[in-house]
Amino acid sequence: HKVRKVMSLDASVSTSSCDYVGCLEIKEYDGTGDPLGTYWYKPGVGQVKQLVLTSSNLTSVTLN
Repeated sequence: HKVRKVMSLDASVSTSSCDYVGCLEIKEYDGTGDPLGTYWYKPGVGQVKQLVLTSSNLTSVTLN
């Protein structure tokens, strides 16, 4: 199952169009404690940015 933790109640975050202050920063982890992503929410605006971490496992390689 996924776990979300509040990391900050007053985070600052920049996007390509705006700088936001006073944001809620939430980190999401999988069941083993590995990070899945970070999300920032601005009160009155909603989600302003997300950074989703994806991991992949190489299972096979075929060389031609």
